[in-house]
Parts: sequence; C-alpha cells; structure tokens
Amino acid sequence: MKLGTQMTPESPGRGTRFAMIASGSDGNAGVLQSGETLLLIDAGVSYPRLFAGLARLGLTPQQISAILLTHEHGDHVCGLAALLRRHHCPVATTKETRHGLGRRGELRSKAAEWIELRPGQPSWVGGLEVLAFRTAHDARGPVGYRIEAKDAGVTYATDTGHATPELLEAVAGCALLALESNHCPDLLRRGPYPRRLKERVASDRGHLANQQAAEVLGAAVSAQLRAVLALHISKINNHPDLAVRALSTGLAAAQNEARCLAVGRRGSDWIDC
Repeated sequence: MKLGTQMTPESPGRGTRFAMIASGSDGNAGVLQSGETLLLIDAGVSYPRLFAGLARLGLTPQQISAILLTHEHGDHVCGLAALLRRHHCPVATTKETRHGLGRRGELRSKAAEWIELRPGQPSWVGGLEVLAFRTAHDARGPVGYRIEAKDAGVTYATDTGHATPELLEAVAGCALLALESNHCPDLLRRGPYPRRLKERVASDRGHLANQQAAEVLGAAVSAQLRAVLALHISKINNHPDLAVRALSTGLAAAQNEARCLAVGRRGSDWIDC
C-alpha cells in the first residue's frame, strides 16, 4: 500500500487533542492534532465554514496533513472538492468510498494522492497509526477510525445503525470517544419524518439511538477514558440534554467520571486527550 509523503514520525512537543468543527445532519468535520500532524476527519461543511472553524481553533487549512473520510454521503464530503481545489491534501479512505465519490469527476485530479485504507488493517497516515473499522450504514463502505498517538488513542464513530463488533473493539481503552448519539426513539416515532425515513434512521444501517450509544460505553470505559463526545444529534428527533443524560448514565453505571459533551453544528473547543 502506498502511504505517500505524509509518512513521518510524530513530532514531539505537543500532546494529542481533538475538536469538532461541526456535527449534525447539515455537516460533519473533526480535527485531531498530535505533534505537527493534523488530521481532518470528514469534510462535510462548505469551505468558508471549514476555514472559519479551523481559524476558531487556531489553525489554517495549510496545516492539514491528510483527510480521513468515513463515507461518501454529502454531509461528510460536500466541502471536499472546494478544499482540494485550494490545498492538495492526501485523502485516506476505503476503496468503496472512493468509488462512491467517483461520479464527482473534479475530485480525481484535485487530491495530492489517495491513500487506500483497508478495514481491520492499521495504516500510517500523517505519521499516526490509523485503523479503519467497519460501521453499519447505508453507504458503500462506511467506516469509523481508531487513531493512535504516542500518548492517547482516539476513536471516532458516527453514522452506524448498530454497534458492530469492530466498533466495540475499537473503543476499548481509548482516551477520547467521539460517538454518534443521533436520536431518541420516542421522538423519532412521534416526529414529522415520513414513515420510510423513520424506518431508515431506526434501522440496523441507519443511526444510533441514545441508549444504543450508552451501551457502547460498556466496552469503552477504562482508566484511559477522559471524554465522550455525543455526535450527529438530530435537531428534530433528539435533544442534546437527552443524549448527554443517556451517555452520562452509562458512564455512571460503569463508575467512570469521564466528561460527556454534546456537539452540534457549531462544533466544540479543543479537548486534550
């Protein structure tokens, strides 16, 4: 597998930290920084929103070492072409997701290089060890990521209808868990969505409900876990307080005192890992 020019040892002097630029149905993008490496996870917001979100965190697009894509849906890739027109960042993703983007012809020539990630096989991206793992969503080859820095492991998992065995394995022992907590089943059932969309959201290839996300914490809780971020919270079928309450209950049951934060379209501040 060609890993490209971004394979350099992690630079010393800065610990690992994570932030979300935006999270939700109208756009998703997160950043992980460790040493001189900056990974952008998904590019599902416009270039102006991405630029502003990076600036809020004290960053610029020129600092991006590589982009990780979870899947090809628009709320995860809609800003990718504009970003690549300005900055030729390597893009790392699965073969299936790249094929899903194939109809967007402008992407073929804009990326500095494409790094193929194979679920279950660790790869080096930007000097960090990245493990893509299968999630369950109605996309071509959706994945989450476990990223290992020298001082912490970070797991990012969103857009999955159930907790796959690979997800449960990837959350074990992480320092920070960024996890989908999309909907409250009662609100979804009573809400305005058409029946077919409700069935899609609640299906095994849809999105995690609050309680499903809380149950994932049973595998994630350890002495290393410092923070849990609730992601992709539906504006119509959920509320941040409901998501945090469910996850906090799961943490309390496991006698863990990790921070639990809900993240929306405005993103989050830096969280040290």
